[in-house]
Amino acid sequence: MFPREGSFCRQKIQILSSGRWIFENWICFNDDTRNGSDITVMNISDDEGATWRNVEVPGSRGRVHCNVIEMAPGKLIGLFRSRSADNIYFAKSDDNGETWTEPVRTELPNNNSSISAIKLASGKLAVIYNDLRFNDKPDITVWPFERCPVTVAISEDEGRTWPYRRHVETGEGFSGHKNLIRNRRYEYPCMMQAADGSLHAAYSFGNRRTMKFVSFTEQWVTGAE
Repeated sequence: MFPREGSFCRQKIQILSSGRWIFENWICFNDDTRNGSDITVMNISDDEGATWRNVEVPGSRGRVHCNVIEMAPGKLIGLFRSRSADNIYFAKSDDNGETWTEPVRTELPNNNSSISAIKLASGKLAVIYNDLRFNDKPDITVWPFERCPVTVAISEDEGRTWPYRRHVETGEGFSGHKNLIRNRRYEYPCMMQAADGSLHAAYSFGNRRTMKFVSFTEQWVTGAE
């Protein structure tokens, strides 16, 4: 579908309010950075997938698995996994994905593992992710073993701040720096909202041999119930 070598995807194609299709990819290069040189591109189609062109997100080296969310017509947010295992990163587009800002750190930690973000019916932004970090240098590559806990965070200002966070998975309950590795890995979450407003998430565990499913509400995350 796309001729560029090294193309990988995480999020499904997003159909914008304008009818445009946007499909995030990240490009892996055959080098010695251990995937730290990956970049993000947005593949865009205005004819329902018949033809495509791509837009590179500037400054996206090491920022991958972008989740694209349309917060208002033509106004897009991107949340990224970081190969540096430092934080989730944020970028935005105000022109239907034609141009993007450089990704910047959010306050949410990231351990170089995948995330899933959606716009809620309330208009708020929600993301599910592993709530831990292992590094503060944005230009190095880090691959921690630990992928627990699994946490949901909610933003009321389109991703600028995240005042609400709640664990949906705490694993086997081991804590402390040297004991975290005893928890199994809970990873690659996917989250969606049902018509009744309830939130549903699934993620792998046990070395990706099986899946877990959880259901909860926005009010449970924010403490309103």
